[in-house]
Amino acid sequence: MKTLFLNAQGDLEFDGQNSLRMVEGPDEKQQSVRLLLQTNTGEWFLNLLHGLAYDQLQVKNPNETAIRAAFLEAFQQESRIQEVISLEISFDRSARHLTVNFKVRMDEEDIVEGEEVL
Repeated sequence: MKTLFLNAQGDLEFDGQNSLRMVEGPDEKQQSVRLLLQTNTGEWFLNLLHGLAYDQLQVKNPNETAIRAAFLEAFQQESRIQEVISLEISFDRSARHLTVNFKVRMDEEDIVEGEEVL
């Protein structure tokens, strides 16, 4: 699949020929998962069920089971994800810092890894 490239700030970029930059292959898959997890459920008006349920993450006493379920539910929305290989959750209560490391298999051969820090 080929699509528009969005940088870390979510902005479109131009290439050296003043054309919109495109992304495909493993980089497009990485971008797709990143955008899925950066979208709060109910935020995108065309599909209110799309995204990650941030209400499960931004609570006073985080529940690891609820966080894990929210990520697994989000991963199910990307049809190319075939398997969640790993999903590690750590919470530093003193710094109020949640880190989620994951690895998923997409389209049988590509493995997408990422870290979400909230």
